Amino acid sequence: MRNCILLFVALTATSYTFAQNHLDQFFQQYADYENVSKINLEGGLLKLVGNNSKEGKTLSKLSKLTAIWVEDYNPISKKEVNALLRSLHRDRYEPLITAKSGTSNVKFMIQENGRHINSVILLIDDIDNFLLINLRGNLEYEDLSTIDMDINGMEYFRKLPKKRLNPKRA
Repeated sequence: MRNCILLFVALTATSYTFAQNHLDQFFQQYADYENVSKINLEGGLLKLVGNNSKEGKTLSKLSKLTAIWVEDYNPISKKEVNALLRSLHRDRYEPLITAKSGTSNVKFMIQENGRHINSVILLIDDIDNFLLINLRGNLEYEDLSTIDMDINGMEYFRKLPKKRLNPKRA
């Protein structure tokens, strides 16, 4: 029994580490492409940004913000985006909002631990543009719509409803 518990803990930890590593690898892989912009804010820098904004309380709950975006062309193939989405699904990210308009696909995905959100992903994939934002921290659903930073794509967070429309069932 003890061995089964240890095996379960080891597999769970490995799965979580793999999820973060796969996402981090995706960010690293495309950050060096021409015309790709990247931002990575962690720890103290996030707190500093939070102290200088009206959303300081929400931003103080974040431990990391990573984003990459490309405008006017998209070097990331549909195959690579689909592989990322499959990996996120395996790692217990669940879709929060999925929308399609013309050639644009917008996906909000979250990874929860009880009633707290550990990670939020915003992915916008288009023929001419690509945006991937990952927020990590200890957030509640209500915090998502209050995040307002001068970073490409953050305006989508303000459009989220204040309350979760389909609460997770136990």
